[in-house]
Amino acid sequence: MEELHRRHDFDLILLDVHMPHMSGLEVIDRLKEIDRQFYPPVIVMTGADDLETRFAALDHGARDFLTKPARKEEMLSRVRNMLEVRHLNRQNQTERERYQQLLQNILPTYIVERLNEGETDIVDDFHDVSVLFADLGRRARVVASGDRSVFLRPGDYANVPAPRRRTTMITRRNPATIAKPIGRYHHGVQVPPNARLLYISGQLGMNPDGTAATTPAEQIERVFQNILAILKDNDMGPEDLVKTVTFLTRREDVAVFREIRGRMFPNTAIDPAATLVFISGLADPKWFVEVEAVAAKV
Repeated sequence: MEELHRRHDFDLILLDVHMPHMSGLEVIDRLKEIDRQFYPPVIVMTGADDLETRFAALDHGARDFLTKPARKEEMLSRVRNMLEVRHLNRQNQTERERYQQLLQNILPTYIVERLNEGETDIVDDFHDVSVLFADLGRRARVVASGDRSVFLRPGDYANVPAPRRRTTMITRRNPATIAKPIGRYHHGVQVPPNARLLYISGQLGMNPDGTAATTPAEQIERVFQNILAILKDNDMGPEDLVKTVTFLTRREDVAVFREIRGRMFPNTAIDPAATLVFISGLADPKWFVEVEAVAAKV
């Protein structure tokens, strides 16, 4: 398994729990042993009523579920969403590595180590030192290019491009070159590399006591209440939502879905990227809606 993982670097694994020789849960545990931080997301295939296996898979590190036999529309939507999360994770890790390399180029090693340990205000006392004031932004640009022997004279600054600005906020954009969104969403949402990510599992219309809300409208409102509660528990809010994927089992519920969403999330300026999918059914016929989400906060 380790050889396969290293050789192919899988982006996603669809995994059946009940397999010969090694169970699906054992496979997840083995993947974590090989690469605990960056093992690929796992979607577990289970039976409709196999709640015990679902809970066990979550404890072991599964990211999502598909009910057997899998429906094509639901499978494609969940796979696409997991791949987007995987890409976002990798992009975030790449940017973190670039920042780390830049820090190592312009700061002493012991300062970088203290920053990595969580220190934010580093004020040391040095005696008998001389201080050179320089344009650190442009100087860092040159150092980061790998040429440590270059020193700029005042007249050279005109030929040096300004350092590229990096955003520190979540940005939402609708390019003027394509059609405007036809609903409450943005075409593109950009997350800065230093953001803290939160992946919210698909939420159902389940009340805090474990009972199911009765009507589609009640379930939709409970779903959004659950998402808001998860955001709050992680020191986030609606403004931190990056992407949502909604599964509805009845087309006639679209109007009430939009009405409740508009009431609970009134600020259209912070609408996330979003996907709405109609499916023939969820894991249990009593469920009418499921919403999963990704959030990020700087």
